[in-house]
Amino acid sequence: MNLEKDYIMNQETDFDAGTWLENEASALMEKYGDDLDVSKLPNNARVVYLVWEMLGLIGNGGTDTYFFNTGHLIKETWEVLNCIKAHRTAALLLKLASFYSGGFPSNDIDESRLAYESLPKAFFDLCMDFDRFTMGESSNDYHLEENLPPLVYNHLNASH
Repeated sequence: MNLEKDYIMNQETDFDAGTWLENEASALMEKYGDDLDVSKLPNNARVVYLVWEMLGLIGNGGTDTYFFNTGHLIKETWEVLNCIKAHRTAALLLKLASFYSGGFPSNDIDESRLAYESLPKAFFDLCMDFDRFTMGESSNDYHLEENLPPLVYNHLNASH
C-alpha cells in the first residue's frame, strides 16, 4: 500500500472493494497506530480512513456511536463523501449533523461529545434510518444503499 503517493491498483475480475478498503485502512492503522492524526494524512489516505472509520463504527455500534466517537470528524467525512460522489450518504450525514449548533459537531472531540449528550430524540431516530441506509437491515450484511468502497477506489484511481 502506498496511499501517500498516487497509484493505480490492478483490478482483478473478482475484486472486492470492501476488502480492499479494509486492507488499506488496516495498513494505515498499522503504520500510524495510536499516533494517527487524520489532519496530517495525505489526501488519499484521509479518504480511505474517514470512509472506513464511518462504516466500521456504524457497523459495530450504529450511527449514534459513530457520532459520539468521531463527531469531531463529521465535517471532514461529509466533505470526503461529496468528493467521492457519495452524495446520498453525504446528504443524510448532513441532515444528522444539522442537529448540532452551527450545523456540524465541534472539531474538538470533548465539545462534540458534550453537544451529543443533549441531542433530541429525533436525532437518534434518524440515526436508526442512517444505520439501515448504510448497512441494510443487519449490521453484518453491509448491504449498502450507496456502495462506498467502490466509490473510494474509483476516486483514488480517477486521475490516472
